[in-house]
Amino acid sequence: MQARPKLTLPEKARPGLMMKGQARSGQVTILVNNAGMVTGKPLLDIPDNLIEKTFEVNTLAHFWTCKAFLPDMMIAKKGHVVNIASLAGLQGMGRLTDYCASKFAAVGFHESLTVELKVGGHEGVKTTVICPFFINTGMFDGAKSNIIPFLEPEYVAERIEQAILLNEEQVLIPGYLAALFYLKLAMPWRAYWTLGLAFKVERAMDTFTGRTKQA
Repeated sequence: MQARPKLTLPEKARPGLMMKGQARSGQVTILVNNAGMVTGKPLLDIPDNLIEKTFEVNTLAHFWTCKAFLPDMMIAKKGHVVNIASLAGLQGMGRLTDYCASKFAAVGFHESLTVELKVGGHEGVKTTVICPFFINTGMFDGAKSNIIPFLEPEYVAERIEQAILLNEEQVLIPGYLAALFYLKLAMPWRAYWTLGLAFKVERAMDTFTGRTKQA
């Protein structure tokens, strides 16, 4: 019988272990890290505690859930880790310094974890990172996008399901925006900035209100 990989968890990983205990009735083979939060404020207006909270939710939670569930996937030689990041994890935007930084980190986490699993001989454990545009869930209420429409949750969910079934490692939604990120690597910064102005995304968050709390 294969030995379980040694695992030492920080206190912040305990919620993951609690979820794991609740899932004992069946083997967890798909982990979707989907929690997210956004402040939508300029850097100097973001309270320090909210910067920390953004990273706890958008980035660090990925570490704790993976540390809780990966060992059993590695033993079983099968599993799938799906990290929900954002197109903001590939491109910076105004009033999203904390959000973009946390999503860039989520993308980096995915890429590094993918390498670790492959070189460690755990090819049966698949990884996928999802980078969607704004989704119409209320999280980005008030933000404006004049050219690229907000995504509907049902469409994004279907695309994520497809990515899992096809073992895609990185998915941009909508897919046609991938061309912009190839251009980002190829074009001088000033030319890329001008292109961004044409798409009118640099001021998208100016009218952001966020989800209204229900009484």
